[in-house]
Amino acid sequence: MNKYEKWLFTEIALWRDQGIIDQNQAQQIRALYQNQPEPAWGKVIFSAIGAVIFGLGIILLFAYNWEAMHRFVKLSIVLLSVGITHSLGYYFTAAHSTHKKIGESLHLLGTMLFGAGIWLVAQIYHIDEHFPNALLVWAIAALTLAWLLPSLAHTLLALVLIAAWHWFEVFDFDISNHFAVWLILLGIFPLAWRQRSPVTLFFTLVLFLFTYCASYIQLDENHEASIASLIFSLTCCYILCSQLALASQFPQASNPIRIVGVSVFSVVLYICSFSDVDDLYFKDNISLLTLSYFLLPILFAAASLWLLVTRFKHALNDRTDLIEISIVILVTIIALLTSIQTLALNSVSILLYNLLFLAYSMLLIYRGIRILRWQSTALGTLLLSAFVFARFMDLFDSLLMRGMAFIVIGTLLFGVGLYYSRQKQKVASEGYHHAE
Repeated sequence: MNKYEKWLFTEIALWRDQGIIDQNQAQQIRALYQNQPEPAWGKVIFSAIGAVIFGLGIILLFAYNWEAMHRFVKLSIVLLSVGITHSLGYYFTAAHSTHKKIGESLHLLGTMLFGAGIWLVAQIYHIDEHFPNALLVWAIAALTLAWLLPSLAHTLLALVLIAAWHWFEVFDFDISNHFAVWLILLGIFPLAWRQRSPVTLFFTLVLFLFTYCASYIQLDENHEASIASLIFSLTCCYILCSQLALASQFPQASNPIRIVGVSVFSVVLYICSFSDVDDLYFKDNISLLTLSYFLLPILFAAASLWLLVTRFKHALNDRTDLIEISIVILVTIIALLTSIQTLALNSVSILLYNLLFLAYSMLLIYRGIRILRWQSTALGTLLLSAFVFARFMDLFDSLLMRGMAFIVIGTLLFGVGLYYSRQKQKVASEGYHHAE
């Protein structure tokens, strides 16, 4: 139970005691807000840390006498340690057990020992193999247990291992590693959704964006400059999906999806608004594989937009949502057209990027004030401040003009903060009088 549910249930009990509602109505209201229990992150984190440290201790203990052991003894130790640890974990996670967190910690320890065992077996039998493959096998093992148990700790471990595996493949061995994209898309995303964990979903979204873009860059270095249009396509999908999530059985997913989408979209749009960034187009002929990296998010965004317009219109509960989606789609279309060198739209696109960035910043401020979402207001004011600072530093050398600009924007932001505070107090006051 989170702090908001505790507050609500306390208020319900107070209303019942004051005779505002009866016991039956109190139970009905409580039933409307009975969500799935949130993960005990304190227990998960400390159990995971304990399992990792304990596993490292065992590994170092064996390493002390490792050279003196026969290779069959070494192999037996590796297999038995993994088998015994997972067996104990299975016992403690059984239906009759009251110590399921201990069981999950033992399973995590077993998975850590399994990963160590991969390297130890390679060392015992002098296996000289492509070492990132060991990380992949380890990640698949962690992901399998994350599905079977299910386990948040194993999901996070799988995310870390996939990130490490992808990093080495792309940046050390210059391999595009397309499989990582599909592993996250088909293996991690459904799991994070099934676990109803916003934290896991957030890190999955970040990892997917990283793997997708890293694989694309490695695919063809001649097309690195077109990465901006690819990021716009992906973040467009994220922002559209954040609206769809509101109409799903997991509405809490909307927040992490929106945070990642809006943050990355805003930063890339800000970068593209500078005149120095004027070569965001394909430098060579486009291969079918390169084109497929754009087709996937474009088709997904089109499908999401169609669902929003036809089946989930109620998810667009505010007119600012429609304006935001329009701006995001317009920016994505401009970026895709600009990436075609023969159209020569660089100068026009920079002007449009500036205007749309300014409009988007103002929209975030207005949206935050309208629905009392301080995160949106704060991001909008930060983006607007960065925009004014950069543009006036570029266009005006006069300290007087710069000073006047900063005074105006400072006054505007002060007014935004004051108006937001008054709106919040007004809503709270109206809610109080309505309750009376």
